[in-house]
Amino acid sequence: MIVGTPGRILSLVKTGALKLDKLRYFVIDECDNVLAENSMRSDVQEIFTKSPHEKQVMMFSGTLPDPIRHVCRKFMQDQFEIIVEDNSKLVLHGLDQYHVSLAAKKKIDALVNILSTIPFNQVIIFVNQIERAKALSKHLILKGFNNICMYKSLS
Repeated sequence: MIVGTPGRILSLVKTGALKLDKLRYFVIDECDNVLAENSMRSDVQEIFTKSPHEKQVMMFSGTLPDPIRHVCRKFMQDQFEIIVEDNSKLVLHGLDQYHVSLAAKKKIDALVNILSTIPFNQVIIFVNQIERAKALSKHLILKGFNNICMYKSLS
C-alpha cells in the first residue's frame, strides 16, 4: 500500500522508485479537493495513465460538487455512489480528530499547546505547502517533538 500526495507518488514513479505494474486499487481521498486543483489533477491523471488499465478506482469525499463529480466519473467505469446521510455512523473508534480555526500566525503555538496537552503515540499533520511543512517540522523539533517531514520533491 502506498499513501501519499499525487506529486510525491508521481515523483517516485518517474524516478523508477515506485512501480505501478501490479497496482490493483487506485484510491483518492478528499477527491473534491485533490481534483479541483489543476496541478494535483494533472499529477493524478499522469499516475492514472501509468498504472494498469484493469484496476478498481475508489474516490471519497465529504462533499462532491457537480463539476468535480463529472471529473471523477472520467476515472471510473461502472461507477456507483454510496451516500451516508447520518455522519454519526462514520465514527472511527480509537481515532481522535481535532479542528481549531485560528489566524495563521497563531496556528503553530496552538498546535504545540495541543500536542503538549493530549496523550498520543502518533500524529499526522497535513499542511498545504512544502515551505510550511519544513518550517513546522523545524519548530516542532525545537519544541521537543521529533518528527519526519515528507513532501513531493524529496529524493
